[in-house]
Amino acid sequence: MIINNNMGRTKRKTKKINQNEFKKMISDMEKLAWAEKVKCSAPCNKIKTNYAKDKKKHSLKRRCHQGCEKKRMKSVKAFHKKYPKEYKVFVKNLGGGRTKKRRTKKR
Repeated sequence: MIINNNMGRTKRKTKKINQNEFKKMISDMEKLAWAEKVKCSAPCNKIKTNYAKDKKKHSLKRRCHQGCEKKRMKSVKAFHKKYPKEYKVFVKNLGGGRTKKRRTKKR
């Protein structure tokens, strides 16, 4: 659904997704992105290197792997941007990061 406001800008309204459904969607997307990365990395793994002797091939292999990882991250970030509210709630519900300080009793 597209809504026009008086400034000429348009906003898209997305249907709110259930948290369990979003977890399944994000899991499937991550699996797909990882499978594509593995497929992309196969030719990179075939580059034979001996860092001590051939630094050019080593850097070529590293750049190849970096390119594959960059593609994966681009697709993952695009998914996160597509569902910003659901992703924010998902991250909030992951837990961790918050640790309470232990109080020591002074005697």
